[in-house]
Amino acid sequence: MTISTLQISYVVEVIGGGGGVATFWRKSIENAVKYMPDGNERTIVLTVNTKEQPICLINVYMPSGNENCDDKYKDMLAQLEEIIEKYQEKYQIMLCGDLNASLHRDDRSRDMFLKQFIINNELELANKYPIKPTFYNHNKISKSQIDYFLHKRAEKNIRYTVSISDIEPLNVSDHTIVIAEVLGTLNKKQRQITKMVKRPDWRKCDKDRYQEAITTKLKEIDLTAIKTTTEAMEI
Repeated sequence: MTISTLQISYVVEVIGGGGGVATFWRKSIENAVKYMPDGNERTIVLTVNTKEQPICLINVYMPSGNENCDDKYKDMLAQLEEIIEKYQEKYQIMLCGDLNASLHRDDRSRDMFLKQFIINNELELANKYPIKPTFYNHNKISKSQIDYFLHKRAEKNIRYTVSISDIEPLNVSDHTIVIAEVLGTLNKKQRQITKMVKRPDWRKCDKDRYQEAITTKLKEIDLTAIKTTTEAMEI
């Protein structure tokens, strides 16, 4: 069996004071990846077609800030729960992104909400998951681990390892890079080769020359041969 590695990373970008999320994948595996309609400006849902069992990858950028943050956070968790319930029967569930809460502290309400959400939905971290900061404040002094990869517990769990990069001096983001390398065999759909039919643009056509070309071609046709063939078919 051929084993390939699917490397998953995610990007969170702040746009105009708001938030957004984007997911990229290599062009070489595009036939095994499908974008699903369940997301929004904070959530992207993809399915990855693997032979073992297809993966549903949920990439999320959870709310942060002060104004009504707890309510917004709980609302997003409820949306994620609906997505998990929808796909968990046929897919291995993998949740990743900036969760804006930590599993390694207990001093914030969002941390409590996230931990309870993980328990309720039977999510867990991979074995030997690194404990390391993923977010550094502007002062580079305060830091926390708020970016994660989680999977739903199953009889046959997703096999993957997670690595967290050190903060780079040239990195303008508050977040460092978190990478999950997933082992599995991709089922790539064969591309359908479609034949392009060229159609003339009659608006740009020189009608006189076109008529002349048709007349010339018609003169080259041996009408006698066509008549003989037709008569033979009738007999």
